[in-house]
Amino acid sequence: MTEHLAKASSGKEQNRLQNNLRAIRKRKKVTLTKLAEMSDVSIATLSKVERGLSSLGFERFNRVASALGVDFASLFSDGEPFSPDLVTVARSGDFVENITENYDVEILFPHVHGKTMTTIMLTLKKGRIPDLPRYVRHSGQEIVHVVSGSVQILFERKESVILHTGESAYFDSSQGHLYLPWKGKTARILVVCTGQNIDPPSG
Repeated sequence: MTEHLAKASSGKEQNRLQNNLRAIRKRKKVTLTKLAEMSDVSIATLSKVERGLSSLGFERFNRVASALGVDFASLFSDGEPFSPDLVTVARSGDFVENITENYDVEILFPHVHGKTMTTIMLTLKKGRIPDLPRYVRHSGQEIVHVVSGSVQILFERKESVILHTGESAYFDSSQGHLYLPWKGKTARILVVCTGQNIDPPSG
């Protein structure tokens, strides 16, 4: 079943998010002040998330998870830890969805915790090229494959790359990067991030 992250929701999903974030933060012995500093997400926002008054978009979820050293799926989804003999399948519609003004993000395998790969399907929306936000950067490596349409990858210190349907790129995720729809037309890409040094939640 599809879940939505971008909006603060009531009920079980929101309670799980606030409880998981607080529990992981305390287990890691990280204060809200320190987490805000490490993730570049304000103390006020983190406090609201822990109290169930707000949620986060995908990029900020990823920054908080990276700061805590955990698989970001463990922040909002109950699940099972990765094990050497694990085989799991994502059927059509099996993802957590994060909808923002510019992107639709489908997070695959959110129920598997302690992954060393984060896999998402990203739809770059038609018609609006966003005002350039800060570049995204995180530890590890990244593969992007264009499923449909064309995408421009902006790099902070390198020339941009344009990819069309069926083409791929591989790069160091620690360099600033940003995905944009080429010529403002809808594009759909598969993104796999790896090597983020994450650990499964205990208990």
